[in-house]
Amino acid sequence: MVDSTDSDPARCRHCGETLEERPQRRVVSSIEDGQVVHRQFCADDCLEAWSE
Repeated sequence: MVDSTDSDPARCRHCGETLEERPQRRVVSSIEDGQVVHRQFCADDCLEAWSE
């Protein structure tokens, strides 16, 4: 998994806020160069802003 480690709190890919206890948390997974990449977002708004 790319994007976070066990020692680092997960953060929104767009705004940088921590994702702990975020009920609207979203994850987008893809395969890049043969590895699974997970991009995490705190809410739909950040996901939409990132994908534009």
